[in-house]
Amino acid sequence: MVELGIRLLIAGAVLFVAGMFGALGFDFAWKAALATASIAFFGWRLEVKGLKNPGVAGFIAVADAFTIALLLGSADQLGNFGFLVLAPCAFAAARHGSQPNFMAPLAGSSLLVAHSAFHQGQVPGPFLLAQAACVLAVGLLLSHTKVVTVTAPQTEALSDDAIVLEKEDYFEMRENFRKLRDAYRDLEFKSRKGRLLTQLDEARTGADEKFYYRLVNKLKELTGADSAALYTVAQFADQFVVKGATAGFPTEYEEASLQTDLNLAPGQIKHKMERALAAVKSDADRSRVANVILIESGKIVGMLTLGHTELDKLADAQAKAEEMAGYVASMIQMESRRETERRRLRETEMLYEVATVTSGSTNPTNLAARVARELFETIQVDHVGIYLLEGSESLMLANQGVRVRMLDSMQFAGGEGVQGWINTDAPELVIFDAREDHRIDAQEALKKRVGSFAVLPLPGAMEPIGYITAASHSRGGLDIPELEALRVASVELAQAIRRLKGGAHAAEGVMTPSEFAARVKGANGSLVYLEPLKREQLAETFGRPALNLALRKFVSQIRRRLPQGGCVCRRDEGDYIVFLPGSTLSAATSWANDAAASASMIAVKTPDGSAKIPLALRAKAAELDRQESEVFQEISA
Repeated sequence: MVELGIRLLIAGAVLFVAGMFGALGFDFAWKAALATASIAFFGWRLEVKGLKNPGVAGFIAVADAFTIALLLGSADQLGNFGFLVLAPCAFAAARHGSQPNFMAPLAGSSLLVAHSAFHQGQVPGPFLLAQAACVLAVGLLLSHTKVVTVTAPQTEALSDDAIVLEKEDYFEMRENFRKLRDAYRDLEFKSRKGRLLTQLDEARTGADEKFYYRLVNKLKELTGADSAALYTVAQFADQFVVKGATAGFPTEYEEASLQTDLNLAPGQIKHKMERALAAVKSDADRSRVANVILIESGKIVGMLTLGHTELDKLADAQAKAEEMAGYVASMIQMESRRETERRRLRETEMLYEVATVTSGSTNPTNLAARVARELFETIQVDHVGIYLLEGSESLMLANQGVRVRMLDSMQFAGGEGVQGWINTDAPELVIFDAREDHRIDAQEALKKRVGSFAVLPLPGAMEPIGYITAASHSRGGLDIPELEALRVASVELAQAIRRLKGGAHAAEGVMTPSEFAARVKGANGSLVYLEPLKREQLAETFGRPALNLALRKFVSQIRRRLPQGGCVCRRDEGDYIVFLPGSTLSAATSWANDAAASASMIAVKTPDGSAKIPLALRAKAAELDRQESEVFQEISA
């Protein structure tokens, strides 16, 4: 500010002298005063912004020297007062530490430039040349070496000697400072990340709510977002399904299932999901969302969606979530494995309960209530219902969760409701997205808050004796593991109800060849022949244990599909024969095709899981001729 005032005062004095005394040409004087004022203002702004350094101060001093030289030239006083051009250079060197040896040659040349501007064609006089040489000499003599004094610690005696740092020492010290700064930043980042992960680990424990809700609430707290939701990848399709959401997360986001392509790059998936969420966003919602893709060992396991009304805070929340993404993905994978183990344990307990409950239950209602309770805790959905069929009417035996009678309002080719479902041969229904299925009215699904729905028949001798329903409010809430548990429960419950009702019934299930031959001898129905293809090649490629495991899964799956009184046996040659009592050839052919299709969903895997191939079957069906005794001899052989 002081330099600005001095320069403005000098500019005003130049104008005053030029106007009052005519010592300077006014036409040139006002231009010089304007240049001085402009340079003064420019230097002041640089100083205010902290951009002024010794180099900039040196350039300003040289500009002042040229202005002084031109003013003296216009007054024809270069020979007498030319040495004044040294003043701004000396000031810059003393106040700002500028280098005089850089400014002195330019200041000396300003005298010659000013003489040439006002005395064109004349050779500078010896006195002017002497002044230019003196200016150059004095400037060079003012050159100095920068001295840095290092103060010793208070515990040591202070030294009066200055320590002069050479350029090499200065560069080394600067490089060490940069390394120290980078190391500090790395330490700060790791410390912040470690603190976040430690707090995030608290979500593992807690009995007040489910794991995914604890996790997403903790993520919202740590990132500072207004709302958050956690999506996982469904097994039935490349689709993200909501597993947990905070209280402030929009409902239209929570109930949506997002289609994706897991073969795309994570950045492309993130952009695609942002557009999908924007498509279902309501006009009243002013929050913005950001997605973080969760990857574990190169595999996409889920996505974290954060919401906030302020864009800068949303970016900060996303940055924090990116730091924790790997750890969150590993927590999801560990929880998924624990869920699988818990589900299998509950399935085993449920099967044992069903197998032993007949003796303790007096009617199907008590039996269904126990199964519904165990099944509801196993698959963790919003609704589980068990119904018994009485003609075209359905009687509810048990219900867990909300009451949903979606089957009554569904449309089928054979009609509406339960009767229409029975008229279409009572198939297994699995609807992952109830809002988009043509058999369900979208408004009815929205009214009942049904996002996914499943109906599994309780198989009887010729037609189902009842059915189990399951529903979730989120699209994709029912996945492959939940369906497997429902299928197991439907088969075991149907057998238990038939045992509970009493009455003689034929042997059924998995049998030895001799037992199977005795069962089908003299019976009416159809036979289905199932032959696994390329058994030897699969055994060589994947190993005999892997192939046997896949075949055991296949037999378990076939057993659940058997009607009442049906049975299956495995021959020594490695193929399978299934007996469907009372079945026509067309029905047996349809059943065989379904069995072959379901077998393709069972994969033969290597022990490390790096390679797998679907299990392929050849299926044939034929009506059983009780007169041909050679068939039974061939089976039992």
